[in-house]
Amino acid sequence: FHPDGQGAKAWINLNPSINSKKIIVSPNPSTTGIFTLTLTDPVKTATIELYNMIGQKMHTEKVSSLSEHNLYFDYLPKGSYLLKVFDGVDILTKNIIIK
Repeated sequence: FHPDGQGAKAWINLNPSINSKKIIVSPNPSTTGIFTLTLTDPVKTATIELYNMIGQKMHTEKVSSLSEHNLYFDYLPKGSYLLKVFDGVDILTKNIIIK
């Protein structure tokens, strides 16, 4: 049931490439704060940002030729963070945990 009374609506993704990009972060969770970021579709340039759970930007870095990259967050306190990777077209996000 839809609030406008018209019933449920289905959405079809007409651009399958939107969902083909993914990021893999390992290990997650990390006990050391060191992660390996892997993109399923490598990009020429990207901006990597890390936010804490109250929205404060904790880290920013620009990288080129990104397919795999080590992230050193060993200086940050234990907790949950939101990792964002922007390649100029798409924003990919992943929750990461430092134990």
